Amino acid sequence: MRYLLHLRFDGEIFRDAQGMDLPDLEAACFHATKIARDIMGEEARNGRLPLAWSIEVEDKLREIVTEIPFRDALTVQ
Repeated sequence: MRYLLHLRFDGEIFRDAQGMDLPDLEAACFHATKIARDIMGEEARNGRLPLAWSIEVEDKLREIVTEIPFRDALTVQ
């Protein structure tokens, strides 16, 4: 199934125009979490940790089926 992963940040949204084929919603959530962690890693290197950002997962019916908040993509110890 094709999923679109939109980045929501600072009141803006960066829409995924291409999407990607993934087997199911669980795989889409896993991939969105990985993207969130990658972005946070890059932002942290620049002195910022964007915990309020999120990734919206949209299905082939163009419906947002879930949202992955960046703050949920990591564990602070």
